[in-house]
Amino acid sequence: MKRAKNWRSQHGFTVLEVMVVLIVSVALLGLGAQYMASYADNLANQAATDHMNLVANAASRYIKDNYAAVLAVAGPLKPATITVPILKRTGYLPSVIAERNPFGQHYQILALKPSAKQLQTLVLTSGGETIPEINMRRIAQLLGARGGFISSLNKEKVQGSYGGWQIALSSYGVMPGAGHLASALFFDDGAVVHDYLYRSSIAGHPELNRMNTDLDLANHNLNQAAQVNAQRVISNDSITAKGDIYAARAQIEGDTAAGGWFRSTGDNGWYNEKWQGGWYMDDADWVRSYADKNIYTGGQIHAGEMQTKGRLTSGEYLQIEGVANVGDACEPNGLIARDADASILSCQSGKWRASGGNAQIYYGDHLECPASKIPLAKYWTQEYATDPSVGGFCKLPMGWSSLIPPSCTVCSPLSVCSVVYSEHWNAVYCGQ
Repeated sequence: MKRAKNWRSQHGFTVLEVMVVLIVSVALLGLGAQYMASYADNLANQAATDHMNLVANAASRYIKDNYAAVLAVAGPLKPATITVPILKRTGYLPSVIAERNPFGQHYQILALKPSAKQLQTLVLTSGGETIPEINMRRIAQLLGARGGFISSLNKEKVQGSYGGWQIALSSYGVMPGAGHLASALFFDDGAVVHDYLYRSSIAGHPELNRMNTDLDLANHNLNQAAQVNAQRVISNDSITAKGDIYAARAQIEGDTAAGGWFRSTGDNGWYNEKWQGGWYMDDADWVRSYADKNIYTGGQIHAGEMQTKGRLTSGEYLQIEGVANVGDACEPNGLIARDADASILSCQSGKWRASGGNAQIYYGDHLECPASKIPLAKYWTQEYATDPSVGGFCKLPMGWSSLIPPSCTVCSPLSVCSVVYSEHWNAVYCGQ
């Protein structure tokens, strides 16, 4: 009895184990089938890619060698048509190559002429099976930058792999439908190029990194550009630069504002083009007016020292702040100052002297100036022609005022007319 019971227990475990093995086996079979299906798809995708490359490369060589003939037939709205039989017959495609790809699709090679020397060519498939979207996109990726497909999302355009380019099928007058492949061939004056930008440089072909039309970024940014070279930069908004801006010339129609210095280099500065004047420096000492233009201001000009080669004219008063004392030493001669009482002083013979406005004439024989005055001249009326020190005689005019220094009406020689060293004089002219 005990042995039978053990057998029944073991029998139950054996059935459970078999069920687990069956479940695992079925799961593995499913995974294997999925893998096999994916593997088969990959083989078909690769075969379709290789077949398209064979036809596209043959078409590219044919067009290069027969460029003038194809260019003559193609138009901007009606393409020139090249078939696989033509490629075989002319020796550009081996005769053993099938005319249909692994999906049973046949090829059309259509060349448009958008401009005088350019050809825009598409190698398209049509007919046969409809390739699933995921497989079709994978084949286009395997074809590289020139690979394309017709998506079920937009049957009227051929779209390049990864969205690298797109072309309206209406331009070529065909509508193969979704699930078909394409390869783009573009020619410029007989040289094969592709109408998309290469990310890397191609030796001997700088045109492959060149745009042939405007680039519309749809309000997106252009980031991490090391250097932008342009003939003109037009912005509808502000231009912000976190570093320096270097330009041969900047022309600004509105105001120019700076939070720092406006700096010029070399012997130049600011120039008004309309009136041809401005400011500049051509040495380490002077800021100069360009073309010797005048300076006009209703405000003030402050300077440590002011020099003029011509006259100094004031439309109002001249305020002299320099204070000096009569008799003190000064240099150079010709300086103008004032004393503490605001009387005008001038530097004469190395000393400060009062101007004529503070001078006074004293009458009487042999008079001397007071101690606070400086003798300026002595005058006389007597004749001392025999005295060589007076040099003749000098006569005072009649009726002269005490505020006006007397002058000689007759005097010889004239050099001794104003100051006479004689024992006899009738008036003395004294100043501060």
